[in-house]
Amino acid sequence: MGSQTMTAAAQSGGGHERSIAEVAAELLGFARAMDDGRLDYDRRTVRLTFGSANGDGMLAVIVILAAVSLVAGVVSLFLINDLALLGLSLPDWSFFALALVLLCLALWAAPRSGTHFDLRQRAVIHGGASLPFDRILPAQLELTPDDDGVALSLEHPDLNRRLAHFPAAKMEAAQAVRARLVELLERRLPFTRPAGPASAPRQTTGAGTGLSADLPKAPGRLTPVQGWIIGAGAIFARANGHPVDRLGEVSGPLGALGRRKAVALLREGWGIVGGEDVDGQVMSLITRGHREDFGFTARVAELSEGERVRYGRALHALTDSGLANDPAARQRALADLIALRYGPQGLQVMGGVLRRAPETDPAVVDLVETAMLGPLWDPEVDADELEPHWARAREMVGTEFGDEGLSAFDAWRAAFTRDVIEVPGALELYVQLRIFLHQLADPDFPAEELGRLRLLEAAGPGAVTHDRHMAWDFGRALMLIRWGHMAGWIDADDAWMRMLPIAREIQSAYGSWTDMAAAYLEGRALWSGGRDGDQPAFEKAAAELEADPDSPWNRLPWDLPLEKDW
Repeated sequence: MGSQTMTAAAQSGGGHERSIAEVAAELLGFARAMDDGRLDYDRRTVRLTFGSANGDGMLAVIVILAAVSLVAGVVSLFLINDLALLGLSLPDWSFFALALVLLCLALWAAPRSGTHFDLRQRAVIHGGASLPFDRILPAQLELTPDDDGVALSLEHPDLNRRLAHFPAAKMEAAQAVRARLVELLERRLPFTRPAGPASAPRQTTGAGTGLSADLPKAPGRLTPVQGWIIGAGAIFARANGHPVDRLGEVSGPLGALGRRKAVALLREGWGIVGGEDVDGQVMSLITRGHREDFGFTARVAELSEGERVRYGRALHALTDSGLANDPAARQRALADLIALRYGPQGLQVMGGVLRRAPETDPAVVDLVETAMLGPLWDPEVDADELEPHWARAREMVGTEFGDEGLSAFDAWRAAFTRDVIEVPGALELYVQLRIFLHQLADPDFPAEELGRLRLLEAAGPGAVTHDRHMAWDFGRALMLIRWGHMAGWIDADDAWMRMLPIAREIQSAYGSWTDMAAAYLEGRALWSGGRDGDQPAFEKAAAELEADPDSPWNRLPWDLPLEKDW
């Protein structure tokens, strides 16, 4: 199918959808509900801009100062003779130099004064960063409640920006704005299609043209793109007894049975009891997952043999019941473990905050860390924006622990500010340490961690990269969304739209179904430390998917264009 044919198809199918201008007009209507920020729509460039009034005000000040400097320079030229009589050596060219510098600064700052949703380029642009729409998951457009209402933010590893804030009374408007942005992110726009004569079909061995319109649906079940999405999480699905030719039954006797199974799996295996919990776990898997843990363990695997032995001893020491009543020995073991795993800065963060001075009640610290971890994790938040969260945490501590708790809170906040907030890179490390300390509470963790070390030592340097084991985390994220649908918490279309960008990320990270399957199985082995007796069941599921002619892996090409086709 050539590009012109595709364009025609897109246009003919567009009668069922509102135009971009209509959606933009609706968004501009909702923008009146914002109490922080504003929204513009440029019809010529087809671009929505979320901009801060404060940022635009600063830009205006720069322009005004540049104009004043330029006028002063021009005036000095006309008054050159009069000023010379006063002994002033004018014109003062510094006026012109200052005006030039300020104008350059204004030109540099102008495109950075807002966050642009460029619908022609299908990308979110802020400053010099450009993030394609198809790399944004719906869950990454977040609504975060606070004391004054709700903030709308784009929470993506490559671009993290607060877009607007709505008062509490305008929650419905905030939800509607988010829904319209998700709609725009997923919309197939006719003007994004290449113009010109029809191009030759792209051939893919054994799979027709590689375009979804040229491929058959799974028997009565899925479109080609839907089949590809299911295939990306098929190992996890098949190993858990789920079909790979449908999203999941939600009606009839099979639907009731599937619903009970899905609810039980989510509750018992993941602690998930509702749709919001699904969103939280999916976001955790796609932004962090186990990939970061693998990276830190890989660093330990590259240490000397003596340092690796020390690491193992420290792990066992922390779970040794004989050390339960020896806090000093446990503290030494923890310090050694963190120094080897995270380096000197890890010790600094632990020493300043996590060590917890003897006079600080650990229960107070636990409450404060729990209350503040979410706000502190936002890399865009500044000190002023944190103040309401600090005040709320302090109020909680005072209610729970009284005046002594408030003194402990003030001491902890001072240490945290000094050793984490004011130290570049320390906040990210703090979050990692919090996760690691939670893992250490699991009695099985030392054996699993040592198993990971052995696997990584055998694999050698470079076995863990940022994207290598994405399939392990993203494949499970796909299955969580399927279970959320089967449990009755997520409708079918919403489930597909949530899974589509996840599948695109998987496709961009690997070169074939075989490559993806190998990475998934490696990731699972690392997760368990090679100690899980269920690993053969997952390897068998992958082998069956490779051999089954009706498997998505054999019916669909790896490089199938992943555009909505349902």
